[in-house]
Amino acid sequence: MSTSVTRILRSSVLPFIVLILVSFGFVTVHATAHGPISPFDEYVYLDYLAKVPTEGLVRSGEETGDVARNAISCRGVLNYGAYGEGCNTGTHQDDKKYPYNGGTGADIYTPLYFAATWVAAQPLTWFGVDLLDSGRLVGGLWLALGLSLTYALLRLLRVDKAIALGLSLSLIATPVVLWATTYLSTDAPTLAVAAAVGCVAVLVARRRIHVAWLPAISAVAVLFKVQNLAAVGAAVVGVVAWTFMEAHRSERGGSRHPVVVRSLVDRRTIAAVVALIAGVGAQAAWLVFRVLATPANAKSAVVDSVRQPLSLTSLVTEAFRFLRSIGSTDAVANVLGVLTGNLLTILVIAALIGILIDWRSRPVAHTSVALAVLLAALAMGPALSLAVRASVGFYFPLPARYGLVLVPGFLAALGLYFYRFSRFGRSVVLGLGSLAALAALLM
Repeated sequence: MSTSVTRILRSSVLPFIVLILVSFGFVTVHATAHGPISPFDEYVYLDYLAKVPTEGLVRSGEETGDVARNAISCRGVLNYGAYGEGCNTGTHQDDKKYPYNGGTGADIYTPLYFAATWVAAQPLTWFGVDLLDSGRLVGGLWLALGLSLTYALLRLLRVDKAIALGLSLSLIATPVVLWATTYLSTDAPTLAVAAAVGCVAVLVARRRIHVAWLPAISAVAVLFKVQNLAAVGAAVVGVVAWTFMEAHRSERGGSRHPVVVRSLVDRRTIAAVVALIAGVGAQAAWLVFRVLATPANAKSAVVDSVRQPLSLTSLVTEAFRFLRSIGSTDAVANVLGVLTGNLLTILVIAALIGILIDWRSRPVAHTSVALAVLLAALAMGPALSLAVRASVGFYFPLPARYGLVLVPGFLAALGLYFYRFSRFGRSVVLGLGSLAALAALLM
């Protein structure tokens, strides 16, 4: 074996190479096997993707165009069957034959995901691949970024390389990754965006980058999708907890008031508060822009949803939704997906409890991450439910796939819980993660 190959095998580059290759392989295998359109709004996402180079964004009340209507007429929708007026007929004028009465329903999103995906898909279209399949294949890029940044987050938290790689690989076997990255989906960038926010938060907490990076990435994260506020919230709680615990542990007797004061005036705490304001502000600015960009005579799309009153029981249910469904979606998963999702859920809950119980003997990073992830997971559901109720006047059970934004944090807590693992234990985690990824590629 040559010296250069040996160096690669021993370097920090190899895990990233493995994650990138596996990501593209996984998405290529599964995306090319998909025929019908995904029931998770892929139809309106295709419409947005087709319009973004000419219109820039889709506006409220806008009708879907011929690209999306022809695609759904030709392919139908998975588990729902045929729609439309006929494949490649050129006549797609009857709104009632298309979902949402011909309306878009995707106007709530900024163009960020669609513009980036359209640009990345263009080389594939040059070789005759249609826009839908090209956009789906770009999921390989989003997944590679997501897994690589998740691995980077774990390594920044000083999780062992084998454990970090094994946990990152295991994500490929989860149902949420399959649906988010092998179809057109606004969830595709979520793993990468959430992990990037986590990486910046850790670097800020360790004083390795300027604190201004945290508000900047928080605003960008929320503009990709409002659910990314959960990642911002976790980062804010984590940095504040990290700062406070550092000050507390450095205190040597005396009054504890100086600890609180030092924590509150710490630049990291101030940056965390500004990051939350930046995230909320970015979403507010987008909402205002949407209203201003909406034509006066626009008609709201008729979106089918389970409309329910928002009761106390509903809020409690939503508080635990994402903590009990890690890596899951609302679609029927295969055996591997069910096994992986449930196993991750059990292990993550055990890790969070274990770290918080043992917080006195653990490093500051461990407790900060566990506390941040747990609070974000419990708060995300009720917060989204209240926001939906305030904006549309009713509540509906939140999709489990929204929890993808919390997955990098969940894995970080799990990896930190394993920090005392023996070499054999680390090998077991890497082996199981590798087997799960291989099985996902073949199933």
